[in-house]
Amino acid sequence: MSANLHGYDWAKLQVQKGAPLIFPTQWTDEDRTLPGELILKALLSAHLYESGLVIENAIVKSPIDWRYAKCEHESTFVNCVFMEAVALPYSHFERRLAFQGCLFHATLSLHSSHLSDLELGVTRQGIPTTFLGDVNFIETTIKGRLHSGKVRFKKEGGVVNFSGSKIDGCADFSEAVFEGRAEFGGLEVS
Repeated sequence: MSANLHGYDWAKLQVQKGAPLIFPTQWTDEDRTLPGELILKALLSAHLYESGLVIENAIVKSPIDWRYAKCEHESTFVNCVFMEAVALPYSHFERRLAFQGCLFHATLSLHSSHLSDLELGVTRQGIPTTFLGDVNFIETTIKGRLHSGKVRFKKEGGVVNFSGSKIDGCADFSEAVFEGRAEFGGLEVS
């Protein structure tokens, strides 16, 4: 049945089954476009994604906005495009949250969130995660690693803010590019 489905209908069925949302690259942009609400539902559906959530090649057309989200599973986004803001302040990610080769057109905010590990990484093909909007990690706590090597913060006049954040593991910014202002006041890495 799902072989004939595309786009939202296919993705909704995948979320219901707890299956990865790996969109074929040959599908049109329209067939790979989802509302932010469906991505949020997948993030919050821990009982469906015990082995981890994977979303690949999706275009997210609307904001993802939820305070105090609780995500118990690993969540990996690969080659996804976020057209609107992603705001998950005060959230709790018990396992790794990874963005590999993703493009953010607007703000990413994880203000005051708690994460086990955070990866702002590259794909196997070497495509880096790129931010065209502001990035807000103010007072965020990361219990393990922050891997952000090769990430691109490309908003001229924009702000990448890690002020007051705490990283209990290591932080990697090797080969990262900051075209706007970066604020690290009070950042603790231990």
